[in-house]
Amino acid sequence: MSTTTALTPVEVLSNLAGYQIEALLSEAKVRVLLNSRQSGKTSTLRSIIYKEGLQQPTDILVFGVTHRSVKYNLWKPLFEGSDPIYPRHLIKTMNRTDMFVELLNGTTIRCSGLENVDAILGATADLAIFDEAQSLSEDAINKIQPMLSTRDGNMILAGTVRTRTNILWKYYEKGQLDHPDYTPGFRSWRVTVYDSPTPNNNPDMIQFLKSSMSLSQFKAEFECDPDSGQGRVIPDYDSTLNRSDKTLNVDKPLYIGIDFNVKPYTAVIHQVYDNDIHAIEELYINDTNTHKVAELIKNKYQQWENRIFIYPDATGTARKTSSKNSDITILSKVGKIVVNRSNPLQSNRINAFNAQVCTATGTRHYFVHPNCKHLIESLLGLIYDDNGKMDKKAGLDHIFDATSYFIAKAYPIKSTRIVQQHFST
Repeated sequence: MSTTTALTPVEVLSNLAGYQIEALLSEAKVRVLLNSRQSGKTSTLRSIIYKEGLQQPTDILVFGVTHRSVKYNLWKPLFEGSDPIYPRHLIKTMNRTDMFVELLNGTTIRCSGLENVDAILGATADLAIFDEAQSLSEDAINKIQPMLSTRDGNMILAGTVRTRTNILWKYYEKGQLDHPDYTPGFRSWRVTVYDSPTPNNNPDMIQFLKSSMSLSQFKAEFECDPDSGQGRVIPDYDSTLNRSDKTLNVDKPLYIGIDFNVKPYTAVIHQVYDNDIHAIEELYINDTNTHKVAELIKNKYQQWENRIFIYPDATGTARKTSSKNSDITILSKVGKIVVNRSNPLQSNRINAFNAQVCTATGTRHYFVHPNCKHLIESLLGLIYDDNGKMDKKAGLDHIFDATSYFIAKAYPIKSTRIVQQHFST
């Protein structure tokens, strides 16, 4: 069996800058990385995992909000990309299905989504890393801490802040020496796009970002502003400024977002004028099913035959109104289905939607006709709960889900680029 040698400090630090070096070398029990997007969060975690894994035999647990998020945000970039974190000759075992790596020196690294944390309860670890920690509950983190206690292990929380009430911001404050809640053993760093060593820190890129997303999203995602995500989920929607005076035009296609909730079953009917999206009608029906809704769409919008595009909840692929057909199969008989295998994260849908309601430069592309009363109520009334997640208690989320399935698919925000579909107008 070959042996490995840990990198020297010069080798580890050669490609890092500023806060990354401090975070890598810190001996704090809890390190908190409050990063804007594109500010080197993944490369910092990569360097920490590399150093800790080769320094001595170490058991490392890496957590994401879901199995899917940790797979694509960390596992693939770290272990399967063109530049994997460890050369193959250092790896003894790799299990891609379980996202598990064992190095020749005895170090183990396991990636896991926190939706299945009970599956690894009882394990022990020297280091636990929580990615996208702004979306985690304190309860989830508390379940992991006993795994560290037997070995006096350390924690790292990394993510992009959205509110002052979530766990990431609370832990960030504990790591600030001048904060009343400072706690010995904690250390935290806050890095905005302006502090970033990446190429995105330039005036042209920053201006592009501002024109591509809402002001609240830009401040949250790129300025680490904890107040930008407070209160309303769609903070820049204005019933006057985002008012549509359009009625259905038979010469233009229909784009229908659908949520399969039964009480109520909701759908929003859109048409597109140049770069502007108009929500012109809504369906808001209690105690119905997809067969009845499909029949309603067929009869009400028969003039648009072959020009109806349906953007449903992706779970409708498996969800069945009858024993024979899935909801999406039923809808496919009245319109062309446009859907991915799974829904985007709720936060991605919210960000994509806010970017159409009003960009950081003040441009509005999403408009709602006064007839869409339930949609307007939702956009004005949806708020965040104390954990920074959409509050569903008032039942305002279903019709927002319906329209956001369309927006997130047709106008997604990907990395720092806006990718927009082209529609017939």
